[in-house]
Amino acid sequence: MKKIILIVFTILMGCTKGTDDVPFYEFNEEDYKFLPTVYENLNVVRFINQFDEEIILEVQLYEISKERVGGISLDGGSSPIADVSKFEVKLGLQGSECSSLYFFTYKDIDSIKSWFEINDTPCNGYSTYSFEKPYPMTQLQIGNTTYDKVLILDTDFTAAFSNEYEFNKFYFDLKSGIVGFDDTVNNIEFRIVN
Repeated sequence: MKKIILIVFTILMGCTKGTDDVPFYEFNEEDYKFLPTVYENLNVVRFINQFDEEIILEVQLYEISKERVGGISLDGGSSPIADVSKFEVKLGLQGSECSSLYFFTYKDIDSIKSWFEINDTPCNGYSTYSFEKPYPMTQLQIGNTTYDKVLILDTDFTAAFSNEYEFNKFYFDLKSGIVGFDDTVNNIEFRIVN
């Protein structure tokens, strides 16, 4: 059995490119217009609803890294191996692994792609959303600020950032990050404090 595993591993390694031959897709100046780098300098983000109730989310992860993607998948399909720039942000309630919104973007050959994961409480599951440039963006006015790169995420379950409300609609600006979330059943709207 060990010989079979060693042979399969040797074949797979022989089929992959050497690290020097792997292309690298790096974020360029245009791509950074669609990355919420504001989180690099933030520890917490404040939101207030129409009744002046406040929710504070902390920045639990902010990272730009290099990641290898591609190769042979478990279903037998394959894609070219490449190194990509990966941008990650995770926002959530302090001390809670489940009440969070995780967002990452990576650079492809000629585009950038974004993926969102919204977790619920108490850790029953999550909703995922993916978008590719050109993004289906809309505008959102909050106070005196207009956010013009907003993606709307309608969840198929409720995510709880509070004990009183269950949020099922999120507003994510590609440059400024999460700018609002709604409990549409109770007509509660939390918006970022500018």
